[in-house]
This record gives sequence, structure tokens and C-alpha cells, in this order.
Amino acid sequence: MNRKLIAIVCLIMLVALSGCGAGNSIPKGNGADAEGTAAAGDGSSADEQRKTATLYFGSENADALVPEEREILVKGGETEEKVLFEELQKGPSGRGLPSPIPEGTRLLSASTEGDTCTIDLSREFIDNHPGGSAGELMTIYSIVNTMTQLDNVKKVRFLIEGEKRDIFIHSELDAAFERDESMIYK
Repeated sequence: MNRKLIAIVCLIMLVALSGCGAGNSIPKGNGADAEGTAAAGDGSSADEQRKTATLYFGSENADALVPEEREILVKGGETEEKVLFEELQKGPSGRGLPSPIPEGTRLLSASTEGDTCTIDLSREFIDNHPGGSAGELMTIYSIVNTMTQLDNVKKVRFLIEGEKRDIFIHSELDAAFERDESMIYK
């Protein structure tokens, strides 16, 4: 009798414990992404990633880059480079400063090969830029420092309408640019 009672108690405990943790399994597409960011409940689907990114905008005097953290949403089929560029186009929030990207500029493509991100822009990037050497540097390095925060990007190369261009307006544009920490306002 004692053995039967122990066996029944053990059986009940085994059944009860086997159910523990069953509700903790995360169904595919409704849990955490590769970086551990929860996708469920934040309004994004399985093929979307929410991230915090640092965007860099020129200061009012065009003498430094001012960092601004922003939540971005990378949807399925989009690249982080594309999303970051589009966020730069929106301009800085709450400071009344314009976007570093000249009006009318279209992103034709953005891709990374090796450690170099290639940004192909429409002609308006050059044609509609307000000019000035300092302004050009702020535009270039707003993009470069924003893109080089990505783990796989160390340099940024610019193309205009698919073509390499030697000169922006005043600044050289023919080589890939590396991140410049000295331009960031501290």
C-alpha cells in the first residue's frame, strides 16, 4: 500500500512537472530576433526589426556633427543602410535644422560589399546642395558616420546616378570615406 501511494504521488508529480515550461516555448516568428530583441507586442512582425540607431546631423554652424538617437524599423526586404539614409532625409528632430540630404535627392541603391557601403544617389544630391565646403563635409560625414555604426561597414563610397564622381562641388568625392570621430560634437 505504501509503495502504491508513493508510485501514485510520483506519477502525479511527473505529470504536473511535465507541464511546467510548456507555455515558455516561443513559437517561430513570434519571439526574439537574432539580437534578442522581442518582436511580439512591439508592433513589428517576424520579418521586421526595431533598433536604436545614432544619426549624425550637422550643427547650426556646420562645424560639428551632432548625434541623435532614434528608433528605426527595418522591414523585411529593406536594408539597414536604406532605412538609415531615409531617417537622415527626415532631418533632426526638434532643432529646426534642415536635413543633411539635399531636397529631391533619391537613394538609388545602398549596398555593402566587404567593409564598404556604396550609396548611389540621384543627381539632386549634387545639384540641390546649398554649397560651401563646410556644408559639403557635414553632408558627407552625416552619411558616413551614420553608416559606419553598422558592424560590417568601415567605409562609405558615393556614386551619383551609378557613376563615380571626382568632386562633390568643392570636396573630393572619388574615394571611400572612413568614419571621422573628430567631427562629432562632444
